[in-house]
Amino acid sequence: MTVYAIYTSKGGAGKTTSAVHLAWTSALRGVSTLLWDLDAQGASSYFLRHEGGTEVSARKLVAGKKDWADEVRPTAIGGLSLIPCDHSFRHWDTLLLEQSRGKKLLAEWLKPLREQFGVILLDCPPGLTLLSEALFRAADVLVVPVVPSALGFRTWEQVRGFVGDLEKQAPRLAPFLSMVDRRKATHRELESQPGEGFLRTSVPLLADIERTLDQTQARMWRRSAQVSQIYGRLWDEIIAGG
Repeated sequence: MTVYAIYTSKGGAGKTTSAVHLAWTSALRGVSTLLWDLDAQGASSYFLRHEGGTEVSARKLVAGKKDWADEVRPTAIGGLSLIPCDHSFRHWDTLLLEQSRGKKLLAEWLKPLREQFGVILLDCPPGLTLLSEALFRAADVLVVPVVPSALGFRTWEQVRGFVGDLEKQAPRLAPFLSMVDRRKATHRELESQPGEGFLRTSVPLLADIERTLDQTQARMWRRSAQVSQIYGRLWDEIIAGG
């Protein structure tokens, strides 16, 4: 069982969109999949039509008074489960700081979930924080969407440096280009040579990608063939090790 953390230190890179599409891809292939929405903005929970929260405070969960496994919810996609976001998640860093084992807690919480699911994806909040470090220690693979721009590559270098400073058990890095606007010459150039370690598959800036997730309940989960192929190739590379 593998834990994939979808993470970027800066918002606006298509992180949550990719997290939901990759989780969807995994589930459609018959793998029991869990998407854990750790981002206080709750976009994954919104896209998966679950905005009710975890129903218990993050403080009780962090203190061990509740079990995260009890917060797993089904979704409209067969084989895909969700731990929804709760507004109390905005206090992650404070709550982890109060615990002597704050940096190791997430890995401990994931242990029973690892036994229950074939794949776990974590939709992580942006920023370099205490929670980020806990995520890096807990995940097997860190999937990083990178916008093809100077700022996008700068944030990628920050993430790579931060992970490189971990004492041990650093996750495997799987960066890929996201929101590629092929009308722009700079985007096309960077897509042709993204840099060492990048996955070959990039995610273009397509209306269909967002439109799929914005559909009503009656029409949801009907991706275009193009979108399915993009995330299928990306997921193949991620699980194969790049």
